[in-house]
Amino acid sequence: MDLSFSSVAKYPIKNNIAILLLAAGSSSRLGHPKQLIKFKDTTLLEKMINVAVNSNCQPIAVVLGAYFNEIKNNIKNKNVHILENKNWELGMGSTIACGMSYLIKNYADIDAVILLVCDQPYLDEKLLNEIIIKLQESEKKIIASKYGKTIGVPALFSKNIFPELLNLSSQQGAKNIIQKHIQDVVTVNFYRGEFDIDNIMDLKKYYSETNN
Repeated sequence: MDLSFSSVAKYPIKNNIAILLLAAGSSSRLGHPKQLIKFKDTTLLEKMINVAVNSNCQPIAVVLGAYFNEIKNNIKNKNVHILENKNWELGMGSTIACGMSYLIKNYADIDAVILLVCDQPYLDEKLLNEIIIKLQESEKKIIASKYGKTIGVPALFSKNIFPELLNLSSQQGAKNIIQKHIQDVVTVNFYRGEFDIDNIMDLKKYYSETNN
């Protein structure tokens, strides 16, 4: 699998939990990279990176794909590893596998990983810390977010699930693994988690809500 990354200084890992931020898509329904949507004085992707950094989990890896150079050049927060999934067009599974390959190779001591996507603008570090607390309180392998009728990301996967994340088929995503292990899943409520930015109407609604 092709990937490249930029190295940054390593920080102590909180509870040996890594974060994998998935941001490789082309935003075809929106028409331009959602990763670079302006959010006040930053971009949507940078906002998500800051949330990850403020959770104190380490390491944090960001997987890019489409518009790689343009998006990479707009990332100001250097406390992350930037990966390139050159096979991003194959689907979400390839992006997850790309990130997991890097983490497993370089951070053998991590005990869990939290998967994030870049287009849930109401995500904050409070939710990530709730996920970590829920892991500590339970004996479950997966801690997932619940919103509407969905159980999905952000979701934490314990180390014994890593092989399944690494071997996802290209078109599969994390929800497939969550459903497979549904008896071993505990959830946290994610307020407004159902809102993501897929098209121009979503973007207009987002701007309307954040500018009021």
